[in-house]
Amino acid sequence: MLLKPHFTETRKLTLNQIEKSEIGWMQMRTNKIGNNKKPASLRKVPLYPLLTESENELVRACIARKRILSMVDDNLAFTLGSDIYTPFDELYVSSTISSILRHLSHIASN
Repeated sequence: MLLKPHFTETRKLTLNQIEKSEIGWMQMRTNKIGNNKKPASLRKVPLYPLLTESENELVRACIARKRILSMVDDNLAFTLGSDIYTPFDELYVSSTISSILRHLSHIASN
C-alpha cells in the first residue's frame, strides 16, 4: 500500500526533502516553512510512483528546473507564479481547478 502525502504537506515540501532517485522519496518532516509534524507523522512517501506517466514527466522537469535555478536546497519544491518563497494558497488552487472543470464540462455538454 502506497501512502500519499497530505495536500498541506506537499505545499510546504522543500527541494532537499525530495530524494534524487528514481522513486523520489519525499521526507515528510518539519522544515523552515512549518513545524506541524508530530513524531508519529514523520515518514517517507514515494513521489514518482504516485503519478501518471504524463504527470511524472511534468513533475520531474519542474523539480529539475527548480534545482538548477535555486541558490539553496531548502527552497519550496512547488510554488505558483514568481514568488518562490511562499507556499501556494490552497483556496486559490481549489477555486482555479473548480473553474477550469466547470468551464470544461460546459464545453463538453455543448
